[in-house]
Amino acid sequence: MIKRCIVLMALLLSLLMSQVVGPEIPSRNFEIGFFQKYFHRDMGWEITWQIPSIYIRYGLFNCLTLSVEGLVTNSTEDIYTGRDYRHYTIGGGITFYTFCCKNFHIAVSFHYNERISFDRSVYSYHKNTRGIIGALQIEREFKYNNHSVVFWLGPAYVFDECFQNIYGHYDAYHVTSDDNFGAILGANCVLFKRISVFGHIIYADYLQSRYGFGYRF
Repeated sequence: MIKRCIVLMALLLSLLMSQVVGPEIPSRNFEIGFFQKYFHRDMGWEITWQIPSIYIRYGLFNCLTLSVEGLVTNSTEDIYTGRDYRHYTIGGGITFYTFCCKNFHIAVSFHYNERISFDRSVYSYHKNTRGIIGALQIEREFKYNNHSVVFWLGPAYVFDECFQNIYGHYDAYHVTSDDNFGAILGANCVLFKRISVFGHIIYADYLQSRYGFGYRF
């Protein structure tokens, strides 16, 4: 009973904090790495941003993979000079396989990410971006010796929102994405059963690339 409660709590936490989209990893395997995500959405006007992050993935069971992410970075605005941001990124996710047949899989994934940006300049133009992805992934795995590659695609629900604190105003300006139904396409390659290289493209309003690499223990 206690073990079931622990698993349930882990699932709920993963649903609240997510975003390393991709296929599952084998049970009791642990993976750590880095990835870069690009965003391009319509929220009343075109908005673009990017988020680098360190991620951790763990195969809880053969059909269930959990992930978390986070990083602290600094940047300055190219468009609005004088702003000095410190970004705090958090997130995580869950991938659950509903059907498996040899090298063919169908999975459901839910992911969330959030970046809190503090403007350390006199403008105090703080920002907060959040994103949710829910996808149905159809996957096909190919193996050769100690190497494997998984190609996957499917429909996805992609929601993004942004809060901006405008100088001189108490209330944050809130905008959300409108066209949230899209598609996702990706590939994950594991070399020598250890080195993970991956990339995927999300289409929602525009094409948005995500890529990274990691090491599996």
